[in-house]
Amino acid sequence: MSTKYRDWRPTGMDLAGLGLDDRQDWIVAPVMRTRDSVALETSNFRVVLEDLGGESDTVEVHRFSHWGPGWIEIILVHPDLEGKVEEWESALADYPVASDDDLSEEEHQEESESWAWVYQSDFLAAVRNLWEGENELDDGSIVILDCDDIGDEIESDKMQEAVERRGSSIGVYWEHTGEGASLEVERIAETLTLQDVIVLGAKIVEGVEV
Repeated sequence: MSTKYRDWRPTGMDLAGLGLDDRQDWIVAPVMRTRDSVALETSNFRVVLEDLGGESDTVEVHRFSHWGPGWIEIILVHPDLEGKVEEWESALADYPVASDDDLSEEEHQEESESWAWVYQSDFLAAVRNLWEGENELDDGSIVILDCDDIGDEIESDKMQEAVERRGSSIGVYWEHTGEGASLEVERIAETLTLQDVIVLGAKIVEGVEV
């Protein structure tokens, strides 16, 4: 049975049917997104809204301020379309992904954003920690590196592609959880060779020439 807006509440600590007096009998679609939504929630919301025909006289997106995630968006559907909503409720109960293709695209976007905001700097910091200063190579020779400028001359997306390739070669891939996309860049950094860090922009202060 579909949920009417008069019975819907974001959490158990919220009032049901808050505001929207003229929409109390409308149906709440089984998707929601917030300021903190990850790829699955964002994708499902978009796909279901599109399947319902987008915003119209019978389909509305409403945003509410919320004490938890900052804001919440829901889709309200006219009672005449209740059957369509029930189809989505049943489908998502059986398999929680509205569209595998759309989710894949959304996850790729999430990965790119996570790389730019967090993991590029984490990766370069890991490389610096491993290679800055004196290093003993496999043949016993010593090389001293200056890693202050690593990454400065490499485009972010190109570096991301290279790191992902290296990661896949050792079985390290992006993971998507309720916290978003994450990548074990420290493990990837540990596989780099001297040639790799030179390509990244490390400079030899003293030791072997590459």
